[in-house]
Amino acid sequence: MTARKGPDPAVEDERKLEGTWGLSGIGMFMTLKRMYGKNPNDARNQAPPSGSPGKYKVSFVLSRPGFAPLAENVISFADDVRGDSHIFIGDPADVRLEIEAKLPSGKLVLYGYPNDKGFLAKIEIEEVEAEGFGDANLKAYNALSIVMSRLSLLTDSPLHIYRITTIELATQNLIGSFTLPFAETAVPMFSGYEPDADLAKFASLYREALNSNAPNYQYLSFFKIIEGIRRNVEERTARENEAARAKGERPPSRPREVLPATKAEQIAWLNQVLRPQKWSDLALDQVFPAEAVGKRMNDLIRAGGMLDMIRNRIAHAVMRDETKGTITIDDGLLINEVSKWLPLCKCMARYLLKREYPQFFGG
Repeated sequence: MTARKGPDPAVEDERKLEGTWGLSGIGMFMTLKRMYGKNPNDARNQAPPSGSPGKYKVSFVLSRPGFAPLAENVISFADDVRGDSHIFIGDPADVRLEIEAKLPSGKLVLYGYPNDKGFLAKIEIEEVEAEGFGDANLKAYNALSIVMSRLSLLTDSPLHIYRITTIELATQNLIGSFTLPFAETAVPMFSGYEPDADLAKFASLYREALNSNAPNYQYLSFFKIIEGIRRNVEERTARENEAARAKGERPPSRPREVLPATKAEQIAWLNQVLRPQKWSDLALDQVFPAEAVGKRMNDLIRAGGMLDMIRNRIAHAVMRDETKGTITIDDGLLINEVSKWLPLCKCMARYLLKREYPQFFGG
């Protein structure tokens, strides 16, 4: 991260991302921990990065879809960002929304603030009791999502969360969300490939996922690619096995595809799947959840596998069966689960695409 300052007011104090911290286009969180004086025994300096039981403040900056408040490579937090929406609430000098949300864990009060044009720009929960940052975010999001969904329904207006900042009140440590920008790249040469209906379908799903800022939709799109290629491979394998048996031959053996286990293997795999770059430990942790390291890919994507189970939970939340108890698409636990596995889901979809269509990718 670098800071740039200048006397020209047009030159902001920009905090820019440098290096490969994670996957482009997928949300992440950054932790900022304060140090108090030079006393190592100060209790505030001993606080864990995940936060301690106590009180937290959570701020959600809104934006109009398609209009980012900040340049794509700039990091800032809620107090620094001018939010926006399509919902007018009034003069910022004397207007503040106050909405009470009742949850199983207790009552939370949400305060909505307008920008200088009077449009709802930020929603804050000034105090929530939580076990740590993750618990605070979960409680705050579950309260906010209910309010935002009902406001969208009443006004026929989108409400998009651009950035989340959570502050531990006892220490002033905070975490903030951000999304890494996509890398600029030269146009590839891809003329001359043969038309392929499946490839056209998979490519459109991949583009839709990249264009979306909704993790649930991104996940479903990437998994649809995985599912489609897996079905094609199974059908082709069955034909090849049948042909071999018809000739009195043993069906050909096929290698087991296993996710890389060591750091070196993970870097080599990501360089093959995406593009060669310097992958940080943070990026590796984002892509490879501990539960997936060294596991067979098929075990994650088969029926009942982790990626398949998450797909089903999203699908059930969208296409609800009223005869059964189910979750809502706004459920914070579902959002956390999807966010955790989305980077790997994307990478596996791209890995399978490159394996299935090597000629398209220049292989």
